[in-house]
Amino acid sequence: MKLREAIRDISDDDWLAISIRHSLIGKVPKKYVTGKILDYKVINYSGSKNTKDYVFYSFLVSDNHTS
Repeated sequence: MKLREAIRDISDDDWLAISIRHSLIGKVPKKYVTGKILDYKVINYSGSKNTKDYVFYSFLVSDNHTS
């Protein structure tokens, strides 16, 4: 599944932590995730974590050039 499909139902104000090969790309509100990263393949979804101010989702992705 591509990242764009995996995050479809997540609120724009909730945060995503996106990693490739366990190296963090970044933590950002969903509304700021744009471009070709949305076409990266989701390898693992680590679930959501609620904090006082937001919900945080963690994804491990592959850009199809790395495994």
